[in-house]
Amino acid sequence: MAEITLKDIKKYFGSVEVLHDINLTIPDKKLTVFVGPSGCGKSTLLRLISGLEFPTSGSIFIEKRCMNNVPPAKRNLAMVFQSYALYPHMTVYENMAFGLRLSQHNKSEIKKKIEEVSKILHIDLLLNRKPKQLSGGQQQRVAIGRALVRNPEVYLFDEPLSNIDATLRVKMRTELAKLKADLQKTMVYVTHDQVEAMTLADQIVVLNHGCIEQIGDPLTLYNSPTNKFVANFIGSPQMNFLSIKKIGVQKENHSLHLGKNLSINIDIKNIDLQNLSEIGIRPEHMTILSSKKESHLSGIVHIVEHLGSETYVDITLSKDISVLVRAPGTKIFEPREKVGINIDKNHLHFFNKEGKSINKLASFKENISTGTAK
Repeated sequence: MAEITLKDIKKYFGSVEVLHDINLTIPDKKLTVFVGPSGCGKSTLLRLISGLEFPTSGSIFIEKRCMNNVPPAKRNLAMVFQSYALYPHMTVYENMAFGLRLSQHNKSEIKKKIEEVSKILHIDLLLNRKPKQLSGGQQQRVAIGRALVRNPEVYLFDEPLSNIDATLRVKMRTELAKLKADLQKTMVYVTHDQVEAMTLADQIVVLNHGCIEQIGDPLTLYNSPTNKFVANFIGSPQMNFLSIKKIGVQKENHSLHLGKNLSINIDIKNIDLQNLSEIGIRPEHMTILSSKKESHLSGIVHIVEHLGSETYVDITLSKDISVLVRAPGTKIFEPREKVGINIDKNHLHFFNKEGKSINKLASFKENISTGTAK
C-alpha cells in the first residue's frame, strides 16, 4: 500500500509563500494528476513528495510513515523528469542500470530487469546507443524505463511529455495509460495540459496560486466545476461565459438580459438570483441552426476553424459579446452568415459575483427571447 497524505503543507521560498495549507490524499494504486497554469505550485508539490524539497510546515506521509526528514533515496519512489536527465556518456543500458547498481543489485538481476522493461517500452534494440543517438520520444522511454526497473511503490512524473512533438505526445499518452493499467502502482503526474489530465487521471488536483481549487475525477471536474477557474481550465476549447446585465422576473420563468436586444428566458430553480452574475456553456453543448426563429440565441459567423472531424465557429452575438460553438466537420459556414444557436439545457453553469458555482442545472422553457446581432 502506498497512499500519500499531505497535511497542512506550506512552502516558502524566502519570504514568498508558494503553497498555502495543502491538504490532500493521493490514493494507493491510482494515478493522480496535478494540473494548473505555470507558477501554480504543482512541480513544487511534486518535489516535496519526492524529497527534493522540504515543507516549511506540515507533514508528508507515505504508507502512513512521516517523510519530512527522509532523504529521496529512502522514500521508495522513482521520478521521471521533464528534461529526461540521462547521462550523455552512458548507453541506454547503463543509464537504466545505474540506479540498480547503486542499490547493489547483482548483474544477472539487473540484466533481467532491463530486458523485461526495455521490451515493454520498445527500446530493447536501443540498449547500446547513447542519448545523443536517440529521438526525443526514445529518450523519454529510456527515462521512464530507468524508473520502472527500480520497481518502486510510487512513480512521480514531472511534465514528461512537454518536450516532444504533438503527434508523439498522443502516442506516449496512450503508452502511459497502458503502463498505469499494467503496473497498478501509485502515480503522481504533473502537467499544465488539461487534455493529459483528463485522459490519464483517476484523480485530478487543480491548483491555482499555490492553493487547491478542486479535487475530483475527470468527469466530475468537467461536469461540476466548483468555480469559474476550474470551469475555464478543464475542457478544450474553454467554456463560454456570458455576463448577466439584468434579471427580469416573470411568473413562470426569468429573463436573463445579456446585452442590448440579447436575452434568454429560463426557468431557474434553487438559484440565488441576487448574487447570480454569469452563465457558462461549453462549445460542445451548443448547436448551430440555419433558422433563427426557434433558437435560443442568434448571431453572425465571424471566424471558422476547420479541424477535419469537427469545426469551431466563433459567432458574434452583439457588438462586444461572442461565443465559440463546436459543429460537425461536415458543416460549412461562411463569414457574416446569420445563424441561430441552441443551448443544451442540461449543461448550463451558473456563477455568482465571486466566480463560485451556484447550481449548474436549469430547465429551459420553450418560449425563447431571441437576441439578434447588430
